[in-house]
Amino acid sequence: MTSLLGSDLFFDNLRQLTIENGDLTLISDLDCLIANLYDRLQSARGALIAHPDFGADLASFIAENPSPDFLLDIAARARIELKKDPRIDDVLSCSAEIQSDNTILIIADLKTITGNILTNLIFPLYLHA
Repeated sequence: MTSLLGSDLFFDNLRQLTIENGDLTLISDLDCLIANLYDRLQSARGALIAHPDFGADLASFIAENPSPDFLLDIAARARIELKKDPRIDDVLSCSAEIQSDNTILIIADLKTITGNILTNLIFPLYLHA
């Protein structure tokens, strides 16, 4: 049975494919959605040749716009990008925080098309010094 929220290849924390029982490991449903949303937020726009509008381009936005309100701007851009995913019915909240190691955390509460409410999802964006 096909999941409304999709299925995809699983990548570990080092972004390596994994093998389980001789096959590539797959994820589905909410795990797939969350992984795909993370990919969407961390990708540069146009990085996927077949999907030129995919990607939030947040890293280049941050580098080019070091304004005092940049966390509000990042959260607004992340909200727009999250809403683009057809499996997301609503972005209930979205904020951005900067950590001492220059990691920016996007924190979101989402409602999926299946009615699931996902709270306190944290998507880290690692900034290079």
